[in-house]
Amino acid sequence: MHPSPSTSSASLDELAEIDGTLRQLDIEMRRMERKMASLQERSRRLKERRRVLTPSAPWIFRLPSELLSQCLLRGTQAIGNSPASTSPTAIRRDRVKLPIAVSQVCKQWRAAALNLPTLWNYVDMREGRPYDRTLVWLKRSRNAVLDIDLDYRDQLTKPEAYFQRNFLITLNVILPTMGRWGSLCIHAPTELVQTALHVFTSPAPMLQSLILKGWTDENQQHQPVRDMPPTIFCSQTPKLRYVYVREVGLRWDTCVFPGLRELTLARIPHEHVPNVAQFSRMMDISASGLQRLTVVGAGPRPMPAVHNHAASPSRAPQQQAMYKITLPRLLELRLEDLEVGEIRTLVSLLATPALRKLALAKIDDDDDMDGSIASDAEWRPQQLPYLSDLTYIDVPTSSGLFQIICQAAPNISRLQIRGEATNSILQYLTPEPLLLMPGEEEMFLPRLSALEMDEASAETVRAFIDARTTTLREVKGSILNERRIKSKGVLSGDDAVRHLGWQRNSNIHVAIQPNQPLAQ
Repeated sequence: MHPSPSTSSASLDELAEIDGTLRQLDIEMRRMERKMASLQERSRRLKERRRVLTPSAPWIFRLPSELLSQCLLRGTQAIGNSPASTSPTAIRRDRVKLPIAVSQVCKQWRAAALNLPTLWNYVDMREGRPYDRTLVWLKRSRNAVLDIDLDYRDQLTKPEAYFQRNFLITLNVILPTMGRWGSLCIHAPTELVQTALHVFTSPAPMLQSLILKGWTDENQQHQPVRDMPPTIFCSQTPKLRYVYVREVGLRWDTCVFPGLRELTLARIPHEHVPNVAQFSRMMDISASGLQRLTVVGAGPRPMPAVHNHAASPSRAPQQQAMYKITLPRLLELRLEDLEVGEIRTLVSLLATPALRKLALAKIDDDDDMDGSIASDAEWRPQQLPYLSDLTYIDVPTSSGLFQIICQAAPNISRLQIRGEATNSILQYLTPEPLLLMPGEEEMFLPRLSALEMDEASAETVRAFIDARTTTLREVKGSILNERRIKSKGVLSGDDAVRHLGWQRNSNIHVAIQPNQPLAQ
């Protein structure tokens, strides 16, 4: 039996009414759910406030959430500012454990920790697959700037295939967050670091610190990298301030670090050492803000000699004069494990009028250079009136570098010397009043107030101190084969003066340690 047309019409009207009522009920229930959630949140806040205001509650639970968050951030900063004696492994361990530790104290601390993205911004990629912790850290850090650390030094015993497989997987995990990188530290085999540079092809607008440290297995034959990496980060790193490159080659002609403050180039592979033009261009781009420069192991390569012209060492500075760069804000310069010829090249290139601190260490004589370079006036540095701190370690006497520095920087007040040239330097700095001509300066480095030396002759040190009682205030280090010293420890003050038989001077602090004392 089929329904009549009138019955069908009534049913349809009732169905429409029911549907409308159901929609109204759904809207009302959702409104009530929101109201219930709001009431629950209000109740939670009131209970939390009541607990904070309760006099018997510990003070640590009465801290406002904002102040608690600042305390947690200070803990992270304290770990980052650990003393220099703290091992990097301990610092990394503490930075990983801190978020876990503070989030397990109580509900209040956990809520504060989870709402603090910068507490989770340190990503230690040594975790390995499947990177569960890393993914949680990346999620909880939200949009905070990240500190990425890829350090494989504690896995040196693993086979090479392990590094290659895990390194590529690690890169795939962190590459999507490149726009949030604030610091990047990679310490891995050189070939893997070079591989990473090939995939760093996106801008890194937040990057402030870049550390690339490679190493090569001594038992494995070194193979030069054929394909140099492209321009890293598309040369778009506007906030980059610190760069440290060790045993890694970059495409120097495209390196653009305009806001750099500190640069270290250490033991760059021979085939990747920048030439004078590339080094000069890189320094020129960073000249406005660069404050610290360190070159270790290999200086910039001289430009090839022009056809039909001799490539003699004495002509190199003239050929490179067009690449000379002024670094108006450079305060510290360290040159280590270089040859004298490389020092010549750097001195020819760099003008550092504001230099405050200079360190020369482990400098070798060139095999193809004859005698001292002190007589070569073509490459002598400009005057350094603000240079006050000089470190001079294991530099051969024949180089003549110390005499040149003394003439260019007469205002040095602190001097640290070590190596075979120690005694000759002290003798050079000890004035001979009877040999001075009228109108001559009394002594070199007349403002020298602090001396630190190793393995110096006691008689030489004694003569140096006696001649500089007016300005000298501190002497530290060790003396070689001193018969008068019987103690094996460090002697200071009156003890050092008495054992050495020197005349006491209350204005000079002396701390001397005997080195290989002779038997009486």
